[in-house]
Amino acid sequence: MLVIQDIPLFGYLDNMEHTQIYTSLERDAWRLADNVDTGIETNDLKGVQTVITNYLKTAESGARVIVTDGNGVVLASSDKTDIGEDYTNRPEVVAAITGKAATGERQSETLKDELVYTAVPIEDSYRIIGTLRISFSGKAIDELVSNRIRGLVVVGFLTIFITLIATVIIANAITERLRRIQRATSEVAMGNLELRLNNMDSGDPTSAPEVRQLEQAFDFMVERLKTVLDSQRSFASDASHQLRTPLTALRLKLENAAAVVDNPDASADAIEAASAEVVRLQMLVDGLLALARLEGSNPQLEHIDVTNAVNTKAELWMPLAQERNIRLIAKAAPNLQAAATPMAVDQILDAYLDNALDFTPEGGTITISAKQVEDRIEVEVIDEGPGISPADATKAFNRFWRGRSDDSGTGLGLAIVARLAAVIGAQVSLRPASSKGGTIAQLSMAKSNIS
Repeated sequence: MLVIQDIPLFGYLDNMEHTQIYTSLERDAWRLADNVDTGIETNDLKGVQTVITNYLKTAESGARVIVTDGNGVVLASSDKTDIGEDYTNRPEVVAAITGKAATGERQSETLKDELVYTAVPIEDSYRIIGTLRISFSGKAIDELVSNRIRGLVVVGFLTIFITLIATVIIANAITERLRRIQRATSEVAMGNLELRLNNMDSGDPTSAPEVRQLEQAFDFMVERLKTVLDSQRSFASDASHQLRTPLTALRLKLENAAAVVDNPDASADAIEAASAEVVRLQMLVDGLLALARLEGSNPQLEHIDVTNAVNTKAELWMPLAQERNIRLIAKAAPNLQAAATPMAVDQILDAYLDNALDFTPEGGTITISAKQVEDRIEVEVIDEGPGISPADATKAFNRFWRGRSDDSGTGLGLAIVARLAAVIGAQVSLRPASSKGGTIAQLSMAKSNIS
């Protein structure tokens, strides 16, 4: 960019410098002419010489000044070598004698070089009494212009040098952070899931925002990966622990069945008990697999008609409730829309209603309601069972927690509910319905803004 800009710029500056030199020479010539007119009129050539000498002290080096009379004969000169010489063979002097200022360049036969000059008439009372010429060697002028342009070249190279240094510093700062991400990626690949880029240092607030966003995305990825792996480890540990109990029971039942094989009734009971353990084992495995599938899932939220979902579930569970002599009442406000997935809402409501039927005594009532509270859609399943303590309510969504001391259930139903709620960004909770008993199971979802 500097080369593209500076090549035409140097040509322009060369032209401007020559123009400025011409203007400066002409200005100086007129000023000197005003200073020496009295000396010529009074024939004070010494005073004229003094004016020339004083001017040369402040002029650019290489300047040469001559003063002629009205006939073009040199009266004074800066080098005092051609006093008395006739200069009428110089066109610029001839032009000045006629009253015209002349500025330009020409080939000098004496110097064998280009001559840059300006010649002006010296007047007194509107009468031309002489001329004054200031001249420079063309080489001297070119050297003067070249020095000034050379200064610009130096500035240009300094600009490039400083730009390169700044570029290297900035690029190194950016790539250093990228190299740090690369090193951190290698450490994570080796199993260090505790590493976080934001914890390694305070960060450079002046660094590129894209790099900071990449670091934040890296930390989020590692945190997510650690959560999934921890969940899988927990899953494996819980599964191995929980599967041991029904398998042991199954083995004992089968051993008992073998011991009483001679007694048909006792053998049938033992085999039936073993079958129950197998069913419970199957339910446990199914629940664990359901949890495993939910880990790490991120489904697309949809526009869910909660009113219709509540009413549909009430109709589906009504026959089972009537079979147990339990009333099932649905109270859903109209046109309730939530952002969720059909599978998540259906499974959560099924788990709530299943638990409510298990704990509600014969002749009791289960109420399933839905309403909008600010920007949330809240669904509640209220039973008339023995209730739940606040302490148990906080543990109810843990894996393998059971509300009863018997061996019924797998302890995974509410754990699956909690995971389904997390997947759709909802909240689930249990709380006592009243001091006399009963439990309220709540599902709170965001109101749908999907158009």
